Amino acid sequence: MHVIFLVHGMGSSTPGWSKSARDILRKHYKPEKYAFLADFAFDAHFAFEEVNYNNIFDRYLVEAGKQADKLGRWSKLVDPANQVLNGLLGRVVAAASTPPSTGFLVTHIADVVFFMATDLGEHVKSAVASQIAARLAKGKFDPAKDSWSVIAHSLGTRVMTETLQVGFSAAPGFLSVGKARVLLVIRDADGRDVNRFTIDLSAMR
Repeated sequence: MHVIFLVHGMGSSTPGWSKSARDILRKHYKPEKYAFLADFAFDAHFAFEEVNYNNIFDRYLVEAGKQADKLGRWSKLVDPANQVLNGLLGRVVAAASTPPSTGFLVTHIADVVFFMATDLGEHVKSAVASQIAARLAKGKFDPAKDSWSVIAHSLGTRVMTETLQVGFSAAPGFLSVGKARVLLVIRDADGRDVNRFTIDLSAMR
């Protein structure tokens, strides 16, 4: 079984948001067109899992709107030297506390600013890692036989990149411990390895 994790981007995403993406993938999976798929029924070999984190932003956005004049109390700024992000953060909080708070700045840009400029990013990465780990544990995931991948959109690509970098680190993490490196494998349609790349994450810090 191959588990496909679907990760949303910025904006209001409620549970069930991934249905359209799942429908598109199934629509283009055509055994009648691609002969090598004939023996691989989609539902027998693939399973979708939706990953959600927008609720974290929404919860804190409401709190920020209530305490716009006490910004430092509700969120610790990770990089106070970044004036661009700090300026955007102030605008987001001001917009969230001024009805109607449904503009693009609040519903979309806020997610990016919260993730990059505040400690909410750590909460998001933890929530995403926990959801993936829980799904793999629930499904009796066997690394010897099973595999998984991620399809992420927009802000979700940044969220997943950082989540995976934290997981594959020298410190005990999400799926591995030991040397800080990631092995990327490119395979053909028959599952044969075409090429392998080892990325030393420690050199990227």
